[in-house]
Amino acid sequence: MRHHGKKLFVVILITYLLIELTCYIFIKSDLIKAYLPDFKYSFTLTDYPSIGDIDSVWGTWHYRQTFQRKENCMNFDYHINSWGARDIERTRKKILQPVL
Repeated sequence: MRHHGKKLFVVILITYLLIELTCYIFIKSDLIKAYLPDFKYSFTLTDYPSIGDIDSVWGTWHYRQTFQRKENCMNFDYHINSWGARDIERTRKKILQPVL
């Protein structure tokens, strides 16, 4: 039984590699109109507000501000609260001690 599992794994691996190779050849020969991945991340959203290390526990959050982002057919209004989250403004409440 264990020997059949190894054979199945090898067959699946070879099949996967052949499919990837075939797709690569089709894309390079322009039989399939697609772009090859460049594996590089680029942050293209230029109107995104600045972020900062506001909270030492939670890490990087947004600075308090309001801004608008426009897409093709939609407008987004972002309101950052004083805690750095896109949420309603909240006040800090005293945390009650658990009752044992």
